[in-house]
Amino acid sequence: MKLVDNFSSDINHAMLGIIDSETRRHILQLIATETNYGNRLASILNLSSPAIHRHLKRLEHFENDDEVIEILSTKRTTRKSYSGHKGAKATIYEITANMGLFFGIFPNFIHSQVVELDKSGDVIARKIDPDNFDPDLFGVKIQNGEEITECSGDDCFTNHILKIQQLNNQIKEYQEYLMNMLYMKNEVIDNIFRIIEKAKDLTFQERVVLKSLIAYGFNNLKLIAKLLNTDENDVHFIIRSLRRKEWIVDKEIIRINKKDIV
Repeated sequence: MKLVDNFSSDINHAMLGIIDSETRRHILQLIATETNYGNRLASILNLSSPAIHRHLKRLEHFENDDEVIEILSTKRTTRKSYSGHKGAKATIYEITANMGLFFGIFPNFIHSQVVELDKSGDVIARKIDPDNFDPDLFGVKIQNGEEITECSGDDCFTNHILKIQQLNNQIKEYQEYLMNMLYMKNEVIDNIFRIIEKAKDLTFQERVVLKSLIAYGFNNLKLIAKLLNTDENDVHFIIRSLRRKEWIVDKEIIRINKKDIV
């Protein structure tokens, strides 16, 4: 067997260029919670409209080394007056990608991989350059037919290499399994969010907090406060309002009342 010096950790992947900005990560969180539009995002983040739209355009179409990633898509609506003017059009942004970024930093190697799912939730096989790295072995490539001679005693070096191969294959399998589980979780959350969006008694902030509690739980109020660019006291105030409206019963129990749905 022969050890070939190929590496699969693509730390320059285009996906990293998309999320290297804290603002873009914040925008993605907000749009993941609820489809959104530029002016409201600008208001929440205290940024100018042109600055927000530059980030949105990058999320719509990001190109790096001939690889294009599209996280957001747009649709237009006139059903609601998003800008405050009757009948005004607003471009609504929503997340359409199903992607997972796996990244680990260890003393001896760095591992990263981007996994994409199609609309049915199956993992999309990424196009891999065989001269760059081997997609099946995260860090080493084994060629049969030649013996490794760098190790003495019970073929220890060969055994270690074979163990890496076994572990890498398991890592790939578990990553794909995790992505499929996250896809299924997203489908369930999406059904709940659709019910919430039909409610006639919830404000935008109440919808965001309610959805965030479902997605992240009551132990992540700091994250929810950061999402809305506010403090935890405001989040607690919104939660109290949701309790009065009986959307939240006790702690960690969320009940959706049919009488509140249009």
